[in-house]
Amino acid sequence: MIGALLAGCSAAPVFHSVKSSIPAVAPDKSRIFVYRSNNLLTFAIARIISVDGKEVGDSFSGTAFYFDTSPGKHVISTHNDETKLEIDVKPSATIYVKASFINQNSGFGTASLAITDKNSAENDMHYTNLIETKVRQIIKK
Repeated sequence: MIGALLAGCSAAPVFHSVKSSIPAVAPDKSRIFVYRSNNLLTFAIARIISVDGKEVGDSFSGTAFYFDTSPGKHVISTHNDETKLEIDVKPSATIYVKASFINQNSGFGTASLAITDKNSAENDMHYTNLIETKVRQIIKK
């Protein structure tokens, strides 16, 4: 399973090479990017990211994904709602959420979600792989 995961992530395009081809946000939508910087200590720790209780994507070390949603207030959380971040997204706006995980003796890690400004996020995401939102579904196929 880990081999399939690694193959799936490594086949994904690097953010900086596809950034200019990402479509604009529709006027009646908002966009949320979720990303994780590379961290060898939490490399094999995947987390499911949810918005308003609905799973929207998988988060792995060195990956990023985005999705469009309705403008307004939302709650972003990690697996089992262990960490929550309340956001308010304006129409046509993009919010960048950095997910960080600190490895614990349990092997699962403690989650942190934080809004990051565009320049910092794009700098952090420069060499991350832009992945499909639900990699685990692709791996099962």
